[in-house]
Amino acid sequence: MTEFYNALAPSYDIKYSDSSIEYMRSVERSLIDGYAKRGHLKILDLGCGTGSLAVRLARRGHRVVGVDISPEMVSLAQHKASEAGAESRCTFLVADIQNLSALPDDFDLAVSMFGTLNHVVDLQTTLNGVTKKLQPDGLLVFSVANRSNRYDILRAKKYGQEQQESVWKEIRTKETGKAVWTRFYDRTEVERAIIDSGLRLLRVGGIFYFLKPSYRLTTPAGIHAMACIKMSAETCLRWRTPVANQAVYLVFVTSKAKMQ
Repeated sequence: MTEFYNALAPSYDIKYSDSSIEYMRSVERSLIDGYAKRGHLKILDLGCGTGSLAVRLARRGHRVVGVDISPEMVSLAQHKASEAGAESRCTFLVADIQNLSALPDDFDLAVSMFGTLNHVVDLQTTLNGVTKKLQPDGLLVFSVANRSNRYDILRAKKYGQEQQESVWKEIRTKETGKAVWTRFYDRTEVERAIIDSGLRLLRVGGIFYFLKPSYRLTTPAGIHAMACIKMSAETCLRWRTPVANQAVYLVFVTSKAKMQ
């Protein structure tokens, strides 16, 4: 995992910059902004990557701790914070999100976007650890790649095949020539892990129901009229089940329950 993301770090911001991925980022940012309105929060960014989200939140007055398993990613995040003048409100650490024991237990909000949790070996154990780091009524907002997304279903039907239900898949990038194992989840198993970790499930939605990400090196493209129509339709359907259950990514909003 570390080797893969160290190799990917120099091209990461370019690779994940096409219009469909930028749309996903905008959905994530809008969602997080909605839960980060009250005062100046202490926020934990799990799998912070090159620090774009952490720096954005820091510039809005929040204190952010970003953790990532890749030293190269963390180095880029620190540089990005310095360039933005946000280094006093950002702390970036090289750490495995499956072991957060060294961090304090006073975060108001934890976020893990763009499928970071798809890389953990044990989702239940990871959520247990994150829950301990939240204050009572603290929030955890995260997204995971969905095993039951409509694109795989439609592709299987097109070629007369059964949908592949592989839990773990090897993801390889041509930029690095390396691969990383990624676990895909369905909604039911994620909800089970949420409840078992002592979190309350507040909302479940979908991202990329119509705009499939291309994941290729490209410069940011303009949003054309048809894409705008698709985005509007997706916004209307985002929190509606069972439609949202077929999204490429599932997004979960959870809260730490207070001790009785």
